[in-house]
Amino acid sequence: MRIDSLRTGGAAVRRPAEGVDRRLCRRRRHLADECLHAGLRGRTFDKALDAMTKELYINGQLCDLEDTPSLIFQSPVFNDLDVIQSNRSAEINLPLTPRNRKAFGLIDRIDILDDSAVYGKHSAAYYLGGFPVFTRGYAMVTDVTDTINITLVWGNIDNFQPLFDASLRDLREQIIEVAGADYVEWNEEVPWALPSDTALAGFIQIDFGAGRNINYSHPSVQVSAILDAIQKYHGITIENITRLSQTSDKHPMIVPLVSKNSGPDSWYSDRFEASSGYLYSTLQYINNIEFKQENITADKRGLWDIEIDTGTGSDTGSRYRNFNVSNLEKISVSILSYDDNPVGIKGNKFGNVSPSIALYGVNTTNESQTRKLLFERRGTISNGLATFGIGPDIVKDLEIDVQDTDYVYWQIKYLYPVEQEQTIAARFIITPHFDDIQFPSPFPIAENLPDMTHAEFLSALMTMAGLFAYPDSSDSNTIRMMSPDQFYNSTDTIDYDYRTVGSEDDRTPNTQTDRRIVDSHLDATIQDWSRKVILNDRGEIWRPEGTEFTMGDYAQTNTLDYDNDEDAEMLNTQGIISIDNENIERGNELVSLNFSASANRTGWNPDRPDRPFAFVPCYEEQTVSGANKVNYAAPSARILADVNTTIEDGNGSPAGRYRHGLFPRTMYFGGSEGIVAKRYADYQRILKKFRMITVYVKLTVADICNLDYTRRVYLDVYGCYFAIYSVTTGEDGICECKLIKL
Repeated sequence: MRIDSLRTGGAAVRRPAEGVDRRLCRRRRHLADECLHAGLRGRTFDKALDAMTKELYINGQLCDLEDTPSLIFQSPVFNDLDVIQSNRSAEINLPLTPRNRKAFGLIDRIDILDDSAVYGKHSAAYYLGGFPVFTRGYAMVTDVTDTINITLVWGNIDNFQPLFDASLRDLREQIIEVAGADYVEWNEEVPWALPSDTALAGFIQIDFGAGRNINYSHPSVQVSAILDAIQKYHGITIENITRLSQTSDKHPMIVPLVSKNSGPDSWYSDRFEASSGYLYSTLQYINNIEFKQENITADKRGLWDIEIDTGTGSDTGSRYRNFNVSNLEKISVSILSYDDNPVGIKGNKFGNVSPSIALYGVNTTNESQTRKLLFERRGTISNGLATFGIGPDIVKDLEIDVQDTDYVYWQIKYLYPVEQEQTIAARFIITPHFDDIQFPSPFPIAENLPDMTHAEFLSALMTMAGLFAYPDSSDSNTIRMMSPDQFYNSTDTIDYDYRTVGSEDDRTPNTQTDRRIVDSHLDATIQDWSRKVILNDRGEIWRPEGTEFTMGDYAQTNTLDYDNDEDAEMLNTQGIISIDNENIERGNELVSLNFSASANRTGWNPDRPDRPFAFVPCYEEQTVSGANKVNYAAPSARILADVNTTIEDGNGSPAGRYRHGLFPRTMYFGGSEGIVAKRYADYQRILKKFRMITVYVKLTVADICNLDYTRRVYLDVYGCYFAIYSVTTGEDGICECKLIKL
C-alpha cells in the first residue's frame, strides 16, 4: 500500500508536492510498508515513528509540543450504562511559548480584560504523521504553572455534545416535519387509535385515572418519531432505531404525554375573536372600542368582562370591553382586514392631531388603577376615513408583555365618530399565552414531551435496548450502536498476539514464523500482525503485565431500574447484573432511568372490564359535598408498549383487535422475560467472572485512528478472546492496552 493512498477516517494523507525529493517519498512508502505489511524489525520503524510530525491545533493555531501526547482511547461498552460521555481523552502540558500563549488568548496574564479563554472549551485537532487522530475535539484548561496544562476530549463528544444542550421540548419544528403537525386534536369527536392507524401520535387507550373519557385522556407519541425528530434537529443519523424503539418482543414503544403545557396551536384555540368592533359616542374624541356578544366567535375561557348590560334602540344586548389578563405573561394581538383594503374608521379629525388606535393595560391592585400604554399606531384621515399603517391590517400577531396587568382594552383617540353606533369592520383577535391547556384544545406534542435532554432520552433507550454508542471516525454525523452480543456473534477478530510487548526497555521483534496467525485455525478476516510481537528480556510473553479483577464502581450486585413513582413502587421492576467477587462492595445502583414504570389494571373499559390497560395517574376522581370532582397532577415521564390485542368471541375465535398501552414483563429489568435476561445476557457473561489484563502492544498510527471496539482481540499465547477496554498511546508506538477476557 502506498503512503499517498493510505486512508483513515475518510481522509487521505497528502501527496508530496511537486519538486519534493522522490527518494524521501520512496523512503516514506518503505516505512509504511514496514508498518502495515512486513512488521517491525529492530528499531527502524520506532525511530521513524518517533520522528513523525506531531501537530496539535488549538482554535486553529498550531501549538508547540515538548513531548508526544499520551492519548487514552476508552471503550464505550464498559462505562456507566446510563451516561453518554466522551470516551477518548488526554492530559497535556504545553510549554509557555508565544505560539501557545496566543492559542489560549494569553491565558497566563492576569491583566487581560477578556479572560473567557479560562472558562470555555477550545476547538482542538491532532495529527500524527499526517493522520488525523481527531479533528473535532475540545481542549479545557485545568491550570497554568510553568506550562499550560490542558485536558483534551474527543470521540463520542463529536456526536453527542449537542445532544446535552437541547431539550426534547425544543423539537417543535422537527415534530411538524415528522408527524405533519405539532399537536393532536383533543375534543369529543376524536376517536381512539385503531390497530390499522399509522399516525405517529394519537389517543391510544391508556388508563389516566378518570375513566374511559376522552376529556381525561392524553395522546401518546411513538418513540421512533421522537428519535427521527432528534436526527433532523441535529442533522445526524442514529443507528438501530428499530431496536431502540421496540421492546424485546417487538412491540413499538410509546411515550404518553403526561403534562398539559400549552403551545402556539393551543393558544390560538383560547383566543378571543370578534368579527367587528363598535364606537358609541359622537361627542367624544376618545372612545373605547366595544364588542357585541353576538359578534364574538371565540372566548373559551370567558376572559371578557361585561361592560354594559343593556341599552336603548340599536344599543341592546351585552357589550364587552375589558379582556382579563391577570394570570398571563404574554398575549398576541391582531386587527385584521377582511380584504386587501386598509381597515378604515369613519370619523372627523380632532384639531391638528393625527388619530390613533391604542391598547391600554390596567393594574387594579394599585389604588390609582395605573394605566399604561401597551401599543399605539397613528393614522391619517382622508375624505372622512381614518386608516392606520401601510398594509391592510392595523396590527398582526404582535406579542405584548402583560405582566403586572389585570386587563386590557382597545381605544380610538383623536377621532369623532360620525354615527351613534360606529362599526369598525375588522377582525379583532387577542390570543392569550396560557401556560396550560383546557379541554377541548389542540394538544401540543413537543411542548409536552418529557422534560429531559436529547442525550438523557437516548441514554435511557440505549439502557433499555442493551446498546452502547461509539464514535465512527469516518462519519462524525452518525451515532453507531453496539451490543456486547457482538463480541460473541461477530466473526471479525483483531489479532494482537504478535504485537504484544513486555515492560522492559530492551524490546526486540519476534520473528518466529512457526506461530504466524495466517497458519492458524482463526477466521480469515483477522488482521495479520504476526511479525509485530516484541518480547521483553525475560521472554515472558505468556504472562500479562497486570491483571485486575474489579472495574469502576461495579459491585457484587448491580441494579438497573426505573425511577418509579409511588404508584409503581410495588412492581419490583429492578434487574441485577452480578459479579462473583466477595472482595468488592456488596451492592450498587448501576442505572436509574428518567422514566417511571407503570402498573397495568383492569376495569377502565366498562364494556370489557377484564381487559388490562397501563395506568398513568394524571387524574384523580373525588367526591366533594356530593359532587364529583376531577383533580389533575402530572406524574413522572412514562414509557409504554403499544400493543394490539386480539378479541375473541364466545367460541374462542378471533373477533377483532384493540389497541392499548401496556407495561409488559418485557419492559421490567428483572425476570426471565426482562431486559437484563434478554439484552444483557452476554454482558452478564463477561462480568460474572471479571478479569482484565494489561499488555503492551505495538500499534501504528493507522491502527489507532481505526480502532474498532466492536471487534474481539485474539491473543494466541493465552488461547482466548478479549474485548478492548482502553488503549493508552506511548512513545515509539508502544501502547498500554487493557483487555477484558471474554
